[in-house]
Amino acid sequence: MFRLSASAKGFSAVEATIILSTMSVLAAATAPALGDYVQEARQARANEEVRVIASTLSHFSDDLLSYANHPGGLKTLNVVVGPGEVPVVGSGVDAVWGTPSNGAGVGLINDHLMVNSVGYPMPGSDLPTGINGWQGPYLDRSLGADPWGHRYAVRLGHGKTATVVLSAGADGVINTVDGPNGLMQAGDDVVSIISGR
Repeated sequence: MFRLSASAKGFSAVEATIILSTMSVLAAATAPALGDYVQEARQARANEEVRVIASTLSHFSDDLLSYANHPGGLKTLNVVVGPGEVPVVGSGVDAVWGTPSNGAGVGLINDHLMVNSVGYPMPGSDLPTGINGWQGPYLDRSLGADPWGHRYAVRLGHGKTATVVLSAGADGVINTVDGPNGLMQAGDDVVSIISGR
């Protein structure tokens, strides 16, 4: 029969209670800091992905700028969106930001930047001067939802109108509006703007 030696005894009930109490206090003290860290990490990821999408759209636009009137092309769209839940559109904000992906004037970002399901001309085909053709994929992986599970949205600018890439942020509400002096970022929206040409 196996027996514990006197030196291998377990904790007494009092010692176990003290240890558990200490661990509970430490956990309670570090939980807010951990929550802040998670939110900061999500915010940083959203900022980076919004910048990547904006940069990618700039390259995509350079390759196909003169081909924007192509059926299903840039000028046929108001908004391109990623996968994820549709964010709530705040009061006084253009409702098109919340339009479902099958709505009029709305396409999916991955269809344009990853797989060319729209059918843009490819390099080497008979292209007008100044058009490089679709050189994708423009992203190294398909775009997913933002860190809070909502879709990224891109309002495509034409001519001198700016292109805007947006995440609704942690609250899932789009608050960014067009004001008299241009786009006004509001709430916790994460926004990147590509100047119009």
